[in-house]
Amino acid sequence: MYPRDLAMRDALDYEFLYNKRGGFFETVITALYRGVVREGDAVLDGGAHIGTHTGPLARCVGPSGKVVAVEALPHLAEKLREKFPWAKFPNVDIKSCAISSSPGSTSFNWVTNNEGYSGIRPRSYPSGSEIQMITVPVTTIDELLADEERKVTFMKLDLEGGEFCALLGSEAGNIKALPDHRFRKRAGVDTPILGLHAGGFLPVF
Repeated sequence: MYPRDLAMRDALDYEFLYNKRGGFFETVITALYRGVVREGDAVLDGGAHIGTHTGPLARCVGPSGKVVAVEALPHLAEKLREKFPWAKFPNVDIKSCAISSSPGSTSFNWVTNNEGYSGIRPRSYPSGSEIQMITVPVTTIDELLADEERKVTFMKLDLEGGEFCALLGSEAGNIKALPDHRFRKRAGVDTPILGLHAGGFLPVF
């Protein structure tokens, strides 16, 4: 049965995403950007990982748009470059770095046997997780989009707890710099600190 009100293209889309790409959460994200991203737009895929959303976003923005895909783990960023070569995907720009409130470098928690849990901020990990500390370059949302003249309509930030600090890197936390369509994982979390109200987000979780 479909989740209510999801604007998926058809049943095959839902079944493929739900069963093959991490379940309901990924399905919701996909439905959101398919509903708001248009050809010629620019989007940010923060925490691109293996490119689950990079390819679909590239199709949404088309050849005249741009996907800035950011992945902190160097080997995964290299795999993304192999998966989305410039010759075939000139609308995809792969960045090998983390995103936070200020540029530089930082320690990064690399969960070697479950890389989807990796991030700047330590967090609770599944039992048996093997964590290695590495140093990665850091940039900000402002720096990533500094030369972008297209309208930025969507940002997917999957940074394992680092989303708030990443938002602070957008014109010193000025929410006016962010796209019209935003996504929040839990209602009310961090919004008072950013000077936002719950109505400014899509209330999914």
